[in-house]
Amino acid sequence: MKSTLSKCIVSGLLLLLLPGTLFAWCWIRDTGSTNQGCGALLYVENCCDGNLRLWSGGTMAYHISNTTPGSLTAPLQAGVNTWNAIVMSTFNFAYQGTSPLTSVSRDGTNLISIDPQFATRNGRIGEGILAISTTWTLGAGGSYRAVESDIAFNGEEYTWGDGTAGTIDTAAVVAHESGHSAGLSHAGAQCQNAGSEGCGANFQEATMYWNYSAGAAGLRDKGSLELDDAAAMIHGYPRSTFTVKVENSIGQPIVGVTVDLLDAAAPRDGLNNLEGGRIYGDVTNISVLMGDKAPSGSYITQTPFTTTDSAGLTNAIHPTHRSIRLRASIAAFSHTVSHTVADGTSTYTLTMPEAIGDLVAPLLTVTSHTSGQFVTTDTITLAGTASDAGRGDSGVQKVTVNGVPAAGGSAPAGATASWSSDISLSPGTNTITVTATDDAPAQNPNTQVLSITYDVVPPTVTQTYPPASTSGIAVNSTVSVRFDEPMDPSSLTTGTFTNARGLPGTVSYDAASRTASFTPDVPLSYQTSYTFTLTTGVRDAAGNALASPVTWSFTTQSTPSSSGGGGGGGCFIQSL
Repeated sequence: MKSTLSKCIVSGLLLLLLPGTLFAWCWIRDTGSTNQGCGALLYVENCCDGNLRLWSGGTMAYHISNTTPGSLTAPLQAGVNTWNAIVMSTFNFAYQGTSPLTSVSRDGTNLISIDPQFATRNGRIGEGILAISTTWTLGAGGSYRAVESDIAFNGEEYTWGDGTAGTIDTAAVVAHESGHSAGLSHAGAQCQNAGSEGCGANFQEATMYWNYSAGAAGLRDKGSLELDDAAAMIHGYPRSTFTVKVENSIGQPIVGVTVDLLDAAAPRDGLNNLEGGRIYGDVTNISVLMGDKAPSGSYITQTPFTTTDSAGLTNAIHPTHRSIRLRASIAAFSHTVSHTVADGTSTYTLTMPEAIGDLVAPLLTVTSHTSGQFVTTDTITLAGTASDAGRGDSGVQKVTVNGVPAAGGSAPAGATASWSSDISLSPGTNTITVTATDDAPAQNPNTQVLSITYDVVPPTVTQTYPPASTSGIAVNSTVSVRFDEPMDPSSLTTGTFTNARGLPGTVSYDAASRTASFTPDVPLSYQTSYTFTLTTGVRDAAGNALASPVTWSFTTQSTPSSSGGGGGGGCFIQSL
């Protein structure tokens, strides 16, 4: 069981001003701080890598202690239910009634309680802490998950009510704390004075901001979720995973289309451990904002979609609204449609009207080389074909290789261009970009990127098994060697991976580990010396041969005794 993670929200206006990043929403993850207290001077959540602290099944069933004043039961439920109202999130808090339990403990019950000895019990007298949620977790990596969470309110120093007449808003505080229970962290980079984890910029109006009293006048309702809060929950528990495909009227994909998301937004992760999430989309549209509709530096007025790829597809997003509009644009053309997003994983096919002309890129083929190929010469002639036939029939305007026009790179409508380009290579890996552009007004491009490695260095062996000059090797061993670079599998045979005793077997090569293995047809003999040799017929992927043969020897284990012996658990004996 992982140690508990404590989250707090404090009253009063505590100084927290950190310049820099413009991101806010934040998730608790298995790479975050292990600090357990709310009094730490610096408590930073590693927000943007690692596994989210999710609940199995996306549900947290909870009880309210039966010692809670009856007048607070409804606002407690109402505050928790603010998260259930997020249409595009699947997470659910399920109220199970009251419980006789009264304190925070690992007892199998998710409990909300008003603790009359809160400050004394936690050693936090006079520190302005309103409530703490404590969550227990199990597992690591993909199995990391929350298994129990308790929320305790400070009933010793504060009076709870609806936020008027000197009371603290019960619904607002439980909305914050239950957000922690669900898995959300604070919307604020380094909550030094509050002593609680978080990341991104300070979005003071967000429910998940650490300070109950902070925010612009008229925008401080912490019980009302902002778009930032909702997007964070949607990121962890998305109701929809949505992709757009753009085609022409005959079903051909259109490459390079910009797809804007209107009337909605979508969360996207930050890039490092202090960046919280960003929210991309139609975030200046007042109808897209939520809660008090406060602005935030985490809102980015850009599309969350990538431009369409060779299959006409964007990336997948998790939209914040179900009713959306999509605007597809390429060159001077654009087309807008309305769509209702379905639950689960879906792809919407957006058809560009015929009136806007040819928006289909030409077919581009590289015939001379393949990406990932190794060569031993510093100059190659890259060649291939390009055609716009059946793809708009506008003809091929040009083919460029690393921005330089290729020879023979144009062709009229219905014809095929046979292009070529001489390329000078540097030692090592070279990136080559080939682009074919048609002659339509939109000048539709089709781009391929190849990786070609110029290699004249002979391969070397970095490891042998069994290691050279070792003894006691098991007779059922496989003999293997690892190389420092990718090898030509066809050069690794029993004719180049030999043994002095003529032991029959097979040779295989694993490209991922760059390892060649010799598997004997029969077990090795006991107490016998074996010598293996790699000949200079062994070549790397570029065709460079070993500079010299590689030879090593080892000796197998002694013949085992036939007498009985004492215990041990390593053997499974079928019969005696």
